Amino acid sequence: MSEPVPDLAQLIHDNFHAGKRDATVIIFIPEKDKKGKDLGNQVMWAHAAHELFGKLFGGATGFPGLSGSWYDSEQDKILYEAPIMVQTITKADKITEINIRKVLSFARRMGRETNQACIGVV
Repeated sequence: MSEPVPDLAQLIHDNFHAGKRDATVIIFIPEKDKKGKDLGNQVMWAHAAHELFGKLFGGATGFPGLSGSWYDSEQDKILYEAPIMVQTITKADKITEINIRKVLSFARRMGRETNQACIGVV
């Protein structure tokens, strides 16, 4: 019999609060979809991430001009893009299960609506 799958938000919350320190939360905003097509709405998603992080954690900083890549096995090649990293540094009491779930929900929605294989959240 397989073991139950742990609840990701609860696991992050429990592991973080063991140390009771300030936290950095990061999300990467893609420039292209999983096939390498330009999204055309990257800035809109970055602004939405800023809004979310501002409400949940007290603020955020965006870092445009990064370099990213991923391997597309169907095309057998590396695809490149320039993601925007949105980061916040916040107090431990802001890392609640509810706030983590909101960040994960945002990442899932962005992933679906921008045709991503995955979204990076740290």
